[in-house]
Order: sequence, then C-alpha cells, then structure tokens
Amino acid sequence: MPARPAQADLHCPRCDARLVEVGAARTMTTCPACHQDLLAVDVAPWPHRVAAAAIDLACVGLTAGPLHLGVRALLDRDDPPVATGLDAVLSFGAQDLTTILFECLPLLIFAGLYYGLFVSLTGRTPGMSAVGIRVVATDGRVPHPIAAAVRYVASVMGLMPATLGFWWLLVDVDRRAMHDHASRTYVVRDS
Repeated sequence: MPARPAQADLHCPRCDARLVEVGAARTMTTCPACHQDLLAVDVAPWPHRVAAAAIDLACVGLTAGPLHLGVRALLDRDDPPVATGLDAVLSFGAQDLTTILFECLPLLIFAGLYYGLFVSLTGRTPGMSAVGIRVVATDGRVPHPIAAAVRYVASVMGLMPATLGFWWLLVDVDRRAMHDHASRTYVVRDS
C-alpha cells in the first residue's frame, strides 16, 4: 500500500469544502464553509472491514440458502439439470439475465434486509460488531434508513466493475469506499 502524502487535504464530509492540512484540521471543531460540527473519528482499517464482511457473508449465505429454496418451492419452478464445479460457473454465466436475476434475487433481498436493518438500527452488522467497527453518518449518529439503503445499493454496484468500489478505500485519504461516499457514511472503530 502506498504511503499517504504528508500534506494531504481533508474535506468537510457535509459540503466537501477543503479544510486545511491534516495536522491543522484536527484542531478544527466546525467547517468554515457550512458550519457543520467536525468529529474526530478513528476510521476502521481495511483488514477489519474485510474480516467483518467475511463474517457477514457467512451469516447471509447460511440464511439466504434456505430462503432461496423456499422461494423456489413456492414458485414451483422446474429446475434445470444441476451442474457442478467449473461447469456450474460457466453455465451460470451463459444463462439469460432473467434466470440470473431469479437465481440471485433471494440473496440480494435478504442481504439488503440484513445490512439495511442492522446498519440503520444499530450502526453495525454482527460481523462489524465482532471486529469492533461500526458505520456512522457524517454527524456521528447511526445512519438513516435511506442512507443505509443507498449504502447497500452502492456496495452491490461497486462489486460490478471488478470490485473497484471497494478497492477505492485503499487510496482514499479518508479510507472510504465508494459506497461510503455515496451514503455519506464512515466506518469507524468502536471507542
């Protein structure tokens, strides 16, 4: 990971106004442009975020599988022959978009409910809680449900172009991924 520049600029999380160099910005209590209160936070490092995501993915996978089978049973859809291994991967990508969406929809809906409800109610998912991090809005509070929904949709969209939305946090001065910027949130360590 490249070293951060010594004189990086900080920006207001509300209006994106340039503050001052990092050292001087730490003593500021309000943004000079919009008068938003500035909070000193300890942004979560990416290994903590990856560990939390792995735990959450396991939780979603273990619960969304039965949900998917339940939806299939309700719709009484004829199953195509089951492929395994590399054939399964290649045949999945060769299907039409409707079939792919049908296959992924239960997982996406459940994951959206999982992330959206946990983040908007407590500011953390079980995975985040296990590694000691949480999501906060720019004012330091638990994100609004709309912000949690935007965060989830933006994170799914960030997966599409080779996960570039997530890799962004490695080069961002605030260590925020694209979905953090879109939802105006930060992932911080618990105090």
